[in-house]
Amino acid sequence: MTSSPPTSHRDLPVFKAFTHILSGVSAHWRRALKPALPWLVMIALLNAFVLKSQISSSSSQEQLNFNWLDLVGAAVGLIAGSSIAVTWHQFILRDVPMETVQIFRLDRTVWRYLGRIMAIIAICFVPLLALVTAVEFAPLLLMPIILALFIQLAIFGYRMSLTLPATAVNNTTFGMREALEVTRGNNLKILALLAIIIVTILAGFMALLTIVGIVKIIHPMAAELVVFILGIPILFFNTLLTSNLLTSLYGFFVERRDF
Repeated sequence: MTSSPPTSHRDLPVFKAFTHILSGVSAHWRRALKPALPWLVMIALLNAFVLKSQISSSSSQEQLNFNWLDLVGAAVGLIAGSSIAVTWHQFILRDVPMETVQIFRLDRTVWRYLGRIMAIIAICFVPLLALVTAVEFAPLLLMPIILALFIQLAIFGYRMSLTLPATAVNNTTFGMREALEVTRGNNLKILALLAIIIVTILAGFMALLTIVGIVKIIHPMAAELVVFILGIPILFFNTLLTSNLLTSLYGFFVERRDF
């Protein structure tokens, strides 16, 4: 990115932003692998433990184990994602070398970043829960309105997420109000960019499911192994993709850089 003079309002170039995000991941994923590798190994071991539990447990025990391990897995994934994302933000935005980052980075910045994620989730969780409940009981005619509110809330939450890279680079003056202000007027463009990112992520999962389906015909147990082996690189790619999405949006809207 190159800097440009500040303006009162910026329009997000969706496709240029997407190609910039992809090129950034393509150019720097090897550097990110070193700080991310310990977390990937931990997630792989947790997945292996889950797989072993599913094979050896009875149906009732399996459900109990799944609930417990699902919670642990979500917590580890959230912490790992925060650690990797902070390192990525600092490298792209402040040229902090990723190679110098300590193993299992869990410094104050990472915890503040994680706290910010939890705050955004909390702000959006209650309305989302209300919408999910409304969908279950609402008449069919209200579905388009509820869907529109759901999309609007998702955009609102992601606009607030620009505070995450701000936290990573210690920009303490940039909060949720500022994030909403700098992204004002870009709802549809942010939605379009998110849609492209989601399609990209889903394409990876579809490729994985296709491979697993083919292997499962040959050997069911081998299919579980394929999920275990290929799932980690896909998780790594998705983490970098979403991290670079926020990095690029922050650079464009907040630091007034051009793609």
